[in-house]
Amino acid sequence: MFGLAGFPDALKNGWRTRVTRVVGIAWQEGMLYVAFLEWQQVRFEIAGFESVMLQTAGEDPVQSIAEKTAAMLARKGWEGERVALSVPESEVERFQVALPPVASAEERARMAAFEVVRQLHAGRDEFLSACAAGRDGRQEIAAIRKARAEALRKTFARAGLDLWALAAPGETLGPLCEDSELSWEGHVLPIAAGLLGDDGAFHDWDESYRFALYGPALLTGVLPKEGFVFPLENVELSSFAYGRMARMVAVFWFVAILACSFWDVYAWHAAKQAAAQQKAELALLYGDVQRMEDDRAETAWVETRDQALRRLTAEKSPAAGVLLHLGTCNVDGVRLDAVSIEQGRPVRLRGQAVMFDALSSYLQGFERDQAFFPEGPVLLESDKPSGEAAGTIHFSIDLALPSGEEDDAS
Repeated sequence: MFGLAGFPDALKNGWRTRVTRVVGIAWQEGMLYVAFLEWQQVRFEIAGFESVMLQTAGEDPVQSIAEKTAAMLARKGWEGERVALSVPESEVERFQVALPPVASAEERARMAAFEVVRQLHAGRDEFLSACAAGRDGRQEIAAIRKARAEALRKTFARAGLDLWALAAPGETLGPLCEDSELSWEGHVLPIAAGLLGDDGAFHDWDESYRFALYGPALLTGVLPKEGFVFPLENVELSSFAYGRMARMVAVFWFVAILACSFWDVYAWHAAKQAAAQQKAELALLYGDVQRMEDDRAETAWVETRDQALRRLTAEKSPAAGVLLHLGTCNVDGVRLDAVSIEQGRPVRLRGQAVMFDALSSYLQGFERDQAFFPEGPVLLESDKPSGEAAGTIHFSIDLALPSGEEDDAS
């Protein structure tokens, strides 16, 4: 399924893990037979068959079987996959009993284990047992010694193989090879397209492969019925992928923390930019405020000056006219330090001159202004105080105002 329609299945499969490859092996008359089953989308199919002659120096060929199987898996790229071994009939104890009908397979398994103890006079933990439907409505029970099963498991482990289960096929499995699939008892097992000939049929079928197929067919549910299979570990084709779940949760939290960190950095950067913009705006505002204060101060000074001029004009004070005439009598080298205008008294000027010639020119200017200073200037003093720089002359001058101006001043 593709697109959104397949999303629930993809999500479900992401949280679960399943067995996707199982290898079945058996040895018959000096030959090792290997069957490869692989999960393809919705079901298992045969991914290959191989056979090889066994060369065993001792009586027990198990070590040679394990080593040759490991070499086959390595060559095919199937290292570490689960293996189901079909044991020879000589290692299996079989008998039939009449068991009462029960509701579940677990109850039948417990009853079969009890019958093994009773029929074989063995201890409770001495055998592995399995049961399946037999003849005449009876149940057939098969048993393998646990010690033998453990020895087989250790031998395969030394060769680097995971021995998942043992199987006792007997003569119960007889599939037919029909073109591109195997079929038996209404069940089919497809064969991979790469194993088919040009005519779309499989031509390398050997009846002995059925012994290798027996265990994997029952374990993977290709044959959905009871059979003589002895699991050596938990058989669970699909389970929660706890490691994958932990990794996904860790990745989720990492992404969440990373997103929060990026958001914090972004928020900090945005706040920094906002603060810088606000600071710039405040600086501009401060400049505007400062200019407004300067304008306000200048306006206040101008207003104060205008008020003073208006007051002088309103009071008809001669000060305005005196100041105007003083402005027209400026001479280079002469500086006024003070102007004193008192009612009923002459205008007194105090200042400094760099030399007597400059002071003389300054006095002559007032003498020429007979219209405003008809009596001319009166030099009260002109001296050089001790400690002053050479050439600096301090002076005081009185200027009598016209009689009309003096009356106004009075």
